[in-house]
Amino acid sequence: MSLRIDGKNYTPDVCLYPKRDVDLSLRDTRELDEMPVLAIEILSHTQTLEEILDRFGLYFGAVVKSCWLVVPVAGVVVVYASPEKAQRFRTGDIIDEQLNIQLPLEDIFD
Repeated sequence: MSLRIDGKNYTPDVCLYPKRDVDLSLRDTRELDEMPVLAIEILSHTQTLEEILDRFGLYFGAVVKSCWLVVPVAGVVVVYASPEKAQRFRTGDIIDEQLNIQLPLEDIFD
C-alpha cells in the first residue's frame, strides 16, 4: 500500500489507521490519499537515516500524527511526535503520548 503525498507515492513499512469496519467485498487499495495516524519505518542497511527523516517530514506535513523509527541493529525505537520532537526507547515500554500508545519494547524485538 502506498500513501499518495504531493503527487508521489511513499510506502511506510507499517501504517496504523483508526479502527473501522472493513468491507471485504471491495478490492484492495494500492494507493491511499487518507493518511494513517501512525507511520513506522524500519531502518535497513539500504537506507540512510536522513532518507527516513526526510520522509517523516513529508508524513507530518500530510497530517500523520506520529512516526516511529525502528532500528533493529541497535534494538531501539525512536518515537517522533513532530520532526523536531523525538524520544528514544532502548528498554521498558515504548510510549507514544501523541496516540496514547504504550507497548513493551520486547514485543517489537522478540
